[in-house]
Amino acid sequence: MKCATHPGNDAVATCQGCSRGLCLECSKRFNVMKCAECLLRDNSAYRKRLKREIFLPVIGGLVLALLFAIYAYEQIPMHGVSEVLQFIACLPLIALIAVSIPFGWRFIRNLRSKQAGGTGVFFFNAQGAVLMYGFAVFFYFLVALASVPIGLLVGPWQIWKNLREIKSIDKTERDVQRGLI
Repeated sequence: MKCATHPGNDAVATCQGCSRGLCLECSKRFNVMKCAECLLRDNSAYRKRLKREIFLPVIGGLVLALLFAIYAYEQIPMHGVSEVLQFIACLPLIALIAVSIPFGWRFIRNLRSKQAGGTGVFFFNAQGAVLMYGFAVFFYFLVALASVPIGLLVGPWQIWKNLREIKSIDKTERDVQRGLI
């Protein structure tokens, strides 16, 4: 088998994405055994997933905050401009709390899935007992409550981590297009 990029060279490996031949030079280009086309395609899909992991919780949290604000505005009797201004001043805090819930929920879910593999946090062992006794709603209410402070802590880190990864993907794409790697 010959290399797909360098037809004069014998293949020493195959691309994990498309099974085309890779010569010694091509097999050492990336950290994974993939041709440039497969790597760029996979990176593009990964970039989309990372962006969704950032923007869907943020948009969902902002929509949740807006719905809460509309409900609260209709329920709270306001007598003057100062009450309206105080309510408006609370909206960023409400939005921050609402945006933090999906990040905290994902963090807790990941802890629970790690536990299934044997490396989780011990207090989630109670989930089976809670669900068995029909308290699933109560359990998920507790998880939602825990999601707020956890999300406030891990949300910025998750956003930063995803943005850094997107930046790395963009740099790799530029370097491949320029022929630097």
